[in-house]
Amino acid sequence: MVVLKYISLFVLLGIFLVSCQELNSFEEAVYQYETGSYNQSKLSFSKIIGRDSSNLTAKYYLALSDYQKCDYQTSSEYFSELIDANYDNMDILQKRAECYMVLNYYEKAILDFSELIKSDSLNGLNYYYRGICYFMIDIPVKANEDWIKASKLRYESNIDYDLMSNIIAY
Repeated sequence: MVVLKYISLFVLLGIFLVSCQELNSFEEAVYQYETGSYNQSKLSFSKIIGRDSSNLTAKYYLALSDYQKCDYQTSSEYFSELIDANYDNMDILQKRAECYMVLNYYEKAILDFSELIKSDSLNGLNYYYRGICYFMIDIPVKANEDWIKASKLRYESNIDYDLMSNIIAY
C-alpha cells in the first residue's frame, strides 16, 4: 500500500513538472515573439501546437509570427483557421484582410474589410484599404467612394508604407 502511494505521488509530481515545463515554454515563445525573434517564436509555437493542436492561442501567435515575417500566405491560412474555430476577434480579421490585400486576393480582402466596416464604421483605415482593393480590381467609383469616406473620417496620410510597398511589390 505504501508503495502504491509513492507511485501515485511520483506520477502526480511528473504531471506537475510537465505542466510547468509547458507553461514555461509557452511563456518563452511569447517572449521570443514580443522581442522580435519571429523565426524562433515560430519554431516554439509550432512545437507547442505539435503537443496540443487545440491550443488556439499558440496558433494565434504562430500566425502573428508569420505575419511579422511577411509570410502572408501562411499567416492568412492560420488566421482563417482561427476564425473558423470561432477564435475570432477584429484583430485577426484585420490581419487576414491585410494579408489578402498583399496577396492580390482583392475580392476576399473586400469581404473582410466590409465585415470590419460593419463592426466599426468609424475606422477610416478599413475604408482606405477597401478602396485600394476596389481600385485594383478596376472598380474606381467604389474606390473613390471609400477614399472619400476615409478622408471624412480624417484618415489622411497615416499610411502603413511597409504594407503598401508589399502590395505593390507582390
